[in-house]
Amino acid sequence: MTYGQTLLALVVISALFGAGVCALLLQPRQRPQRRPPPKPRSAAPAYRPPAKPQAQRRPSPLPAERQPPPEWKQSAAYAKLRRKLDAMTHDRRASDRLIEGAMLRNPERDRWWATEKVISDIERDRRS
Repeated sequence: MTYGQTLLALVVISALFGAGVCALLLQPRQRPQRRPPPKPRSAAPAYRPPAKPQAQRRPSPLPAERQPPPEWKQSAAYAKLRRKLDAMTHDRRASDRLIEGAMLRNPERDRWWATEKVISDIERDRRS
């Protein structure tokens, strides 16, 4: 094959390739098919179970001797501790539940210790 024939073959190949690429580029772009519209829902409402009645606040499960004496609530130091816990939980009832849970898990400890334990647990959980 001579130099002229090789050159002619390359020109023909590049022209055919170029024409194919141009044909692909000039073809109209196919858009993806749209999803069919959703089926209309039936007129009957979906079943919902009846709402549960609001539970009344239960009395503390702690025995009477473990209930805090009135002077605890009068103590300025304990009030400061409770304000710190309430600021962490943003809910007084949640704070009460956490303290009662700590007292149930540690029956030999008093309310002051349980309050400090709940605060330290929350601080520990927020660090991790």
